[in-house]
Amino acid sequence: MITKLSIMALKRTNGKRNNVKYLIASHGEYAAGLASAVRRLAGENPDVTALCAYTDEVPLETHMQKIMAGHEAETWIIMTDLLGGSVNQYMMRSLLKPNCHLLTGVNLELILNVLKLEETDDLAADLQRCVSEAQNRICYVNSIIQKKGSES
Repeated sequence: MITKLSIMALKRTNGKRNNVKYLIASHGEYAAGLASAVRRLAGENPDVTALCAYTDEVPLETHMQKIMAGHEAETWIIMTDLLGGSVNQYMMRSLLKPNCHLLTGVNLELILNVLKLEETDDLAADLQRCVSEAQNRICYVNSIIQKKGSES
């Protein structure tokens, strides 16, 4: 769970994991908005890149080649907006590389959880935990308020 304390810690460490790059990719400007919110909450992180697909005439493949140039050997955590969407489908090609991890249905909670991960031996398990935590934080607030009101 993201707390004020964990965001402060993330700002101090700048979310730095050894040799890890983070890519937020989306249809349209969603990725840029998420990256902006991450910078606002967690500080600047040069390892976080936003890819806003279909906002210009440049093919997605060209954007990816430019982003990954010189960083092919590093671990990549790629986060996309929509399972089965064209951006996610394109990023699935990255899974052919053992150093790539793909998460989808990205939201701000998930990104912040991923960025605050510490170095461990089981990145896949850590990422699965981040996904589960982010899923558990998605809720319909009206029902929570109604439930609390009926308990009073």
